[in-house]
Amino acid sequence: MIMGRRMNWQAAHDRDRVAQRGSEAMAGTPRPGRKTTRRAPPRECPVSESEPIEIAKMWRDRRGNALVFSLKSYEGRPFFDARLFFTDSDGRLKPTAKGITAAPRQLPEIAKAIAKAMEKAAELGLIDEAEGGE
Repeated sequence: MIMGRRMNWQAAHDRDRVAQRGSEAMAGTPRPGRKTTRRAPPRECPVSESEPIEIAKMWRDRRGNALVFSLKSYEGRPFFDARLFFTDSDGRLKPTAKGITAAPRQLPEIAKAIAKAMEKAAELGLIDEAEGGE
């Protein structure tokens, strides 16, 4: 069996990209299509990293698991956090890895998705219409 040369697809892709867009920008220079290397000054985050703002807390089950909704920040960037907490042996709530984080700008979209889920659940009889008004 005669083995042919293998095609180096990455090299072919690189050649095509250089032919279409030109050579790569050097480090420290603006990328093609970018007007400047300057960045906007960092904004002051209204949420402290050491003191998150707890929005709501609800018990998930009778084993002591809770669902906590809060606004937090990390490295000066605010975010929304919906996280599952468990009760440790000392009776304190501790966070788990299970949960979601989202940028504050995504909150309206999340709220719309939750509203749609509530409408569908009410339509299917999974929740009462009265429960949706809380």
